[in-house]
Amino acid sequence: PETGYYGWLPKEGTVEPLPNGKRLPTDFNEGAKNNTYSRNEKMVGYSFDHEFNDTFTVRQNLRFAENKTSQNSVYGYGVCSDPANAYSKQCAALAPADKGHYLARKYVVDDEKLQNFSVDTQLQSKFATGDIDHTLLTGVDFMRMRNDINAWFGYDDSVPLLNLYNPVNTDFDFNAKDPANSGPYRILNKQKQTGVYVQDQAQWDKVLVTLGGRYDWAE
Repeated sequence: PETGYYGWLPKEGTVEPLPNGKRLPTDFNEGAKNNTYSRNEKMVGYSFDHEFNDTFTVRQNLRFAENKTSQNSVYGYGVCSDPANAYSKQCAALAPADKGHYLARKYVVDDEKLQNFSVDTQLQSKFATGDIDHTLLTGVDFMRMRNDINAWFGYDDSVPLLNLYNPVNTDFDFNAKDPANSGPYRILNKQKQTGVYVQDQAQWDKVLVTLGGRYDWAE
């Protein structure tokens, strides 16, 4: 899907009235007119099983998924009277009486890709030991995950303040990326996990007992 990103509503003007006694309109948006958000998902896989005879059955499930997200978003960061904006030069330039109705804002340009691959192979064996019937399940599974994050965050004063008495949304230049008030955030997360497991379901008359165990290697 593709859509705009609308983050949150400030306490001022919603839960509490603004200093002028009024509240924000129901269609209030603290972001830019050209805020965008898109997500693309792909998924493929299969489920396979084969019964060799009355004793042995093998199964395998495989799945690959990829999720790509991209967003350009201006978002609110509290009114200027909030201590979180104590270091904002824009907020500091306001008269004290005006700080309660000007909203500080920041922005993010974010591209992420998440990939997941998993495969599970198991063997089911049915047999008896004396009067006890067994259904034994043994298997191995593998999972690999990779998450690439390539983002750029705006800091204090990277976006003009928004007057909550008269909120007017305009376009924002997400390509500006001024190093004086913004910076990159790049990270790569990887994970691999392999597991082996066994489970024995034993039945004698009306008594049913299940025992199992699993061991994993992860990095």
